[in-house]
Formats: sequence, C-alpha cells, structure tokens
Amino acid sequence: MVIKKTDQDNLSKAEQRRYESIVQIQTMLREGYAPVQIKEMLRTTYFRIRRYATGDPLKLCRFQGDKASEASQYRDAIIGLLTQNATKRQALEQITALGYQGKRTAFEVYCRKLICELGIPYMPLRNATGVLIDPDQSRLTQRYVSKSDMGRYLWSGKEMELSDIGFIFDKYPRVTEIQRCILDETILKIV
Repeated sequence: MVIKKTDQDNLSKAEQRRYESIVQIQTMLREGYAPVQIKEMLRTTYFRIRRYATGDPLKLCRFQGDKASEASQYRDAIIGLLTQNATKRQALEQITALGYQGKRTAFEVYCRKLICELGIPYMPLRNATGVLIDPDQSRLTQRYVSKSDMGRYLWSGKEMELSDIGFIFDKYPRVTEIQRCILDETILKIV
C-alpha cells in the first residue's frame, strides 16, 4: 500500500516500510488472523504485533529521533526549574502537572541536554541538612558544622577549624556562656 506524501506526512523510506507493515498487521487482525499466524506470515514478533495492533498508522510509523521533543514544549519552565537547582524528579513532577506525558528517561535526557547547551550551573545534590553539593567536585558549597561536632569541641576539646569556631561563637553568643559553664564545671571537678 502506497500513501501520498503531503507536506504534513513526509515519510522517509524506512517510515514508509514501517507504515506498510503496521497497516498489514492491523488489517490481518481485523480479518480475524491470530497473532501466531501473523507472526509466521509476516516473520515478525509478538511484541511488534501488540505494539502496532491499534492506533493511527501514520503516527505509529514515525521515528522519534529526539524522544525529548514532547518536553521541548515546556523548555522555559524546565530551564527555570533547573536554574533553581530543583532535582530532575521535582522538575518532572511540576512539568507533568502542566501536561507533560512523556517518559522520565526522555525528560532527564532533555534536561541534561539543556544543562550542557546553556551552561546552567546545575547542582541538585544536597546533603542531609539541605546544603547543596557540587557534583563536579563532590564537595559542599558551604561549610557545615554539626551539633555533635560542636558538642565534642565544647565537652571533649575536639579539634575544629578556627574559622568555624569563630563563626559559631559570633552567630550564637550563648555558646560562649555554655562553654564558660562547661569549663567551670570541669574546674570544679578537678579541684
């Protein structure tokens, strides 16, 4: 079966062959042939028969060279989410709410393509406290001092960087009072 090529339905030779195969499978199914018979007659697979059993042959025969083409409709929204360092999962959830119906992997490929093309400084990884981690250097973009580290410093004299100690004492003046209390208690125990 040959179809007329129009501006809307320009098919490559491979798409033309696929179109003819799809039409043949659908015709045979309508005529009552069993998938086993179709498989043998057309020398195809059950998967292909199931895949092309229903649907518009013109749409089914098209090669999807860029699977992310559906995501390209939401390009500006995706770029906005990526620049805000939303994870790809969060971005996908928001884009899906806008109407995206593509697959997750195709969406992630499209996101990676945008990040590379536009040079978006994308750092979605976060540690347990929510501080961003630079994926290229696998290091924190901010310094983090845990409460347990600070407690060990105050009680046991654990070594810490002076810049961290200075920052904490400046930001939280009550830590100075706590340190005085701890030092007074230890002096009393020694005496």
